[in-house]
Amino acid sequence: MNNDVIDLMDFRKEKGNNNENPPMGGDGGDGMEARVAKLETHVEHIREDIGELKSDVKELRKTIDSRSAWLIGLVVVSILVPIALKYWG
Repeated sequence: MNNDVIDLMDFRKEKGNNNENPPMGGDGGDGMEARVAKLETHVEHIREDIGELKSDVKELRKTIDSRSAWLIGLVVVSILVPIALKYWG
């Protein structure tokens, strides 16, 4: 057997667990149930934050679109007014 590979059965025997199947049920040991609950809470807060960010981005797009329209209008007018004054002024 390659020295870089660890046989799972040998590892379990060293740790004192000769069962082929890991124990089932319970909280998974080491307070896993509490840690998972904490992670779920964090994920819920992250989802709320992402929802807020999405609405903020929508508002920014509307603002940028309206400002872009004004800017384009000002550029067009600033070009057309001197041309019109040259020919009809």
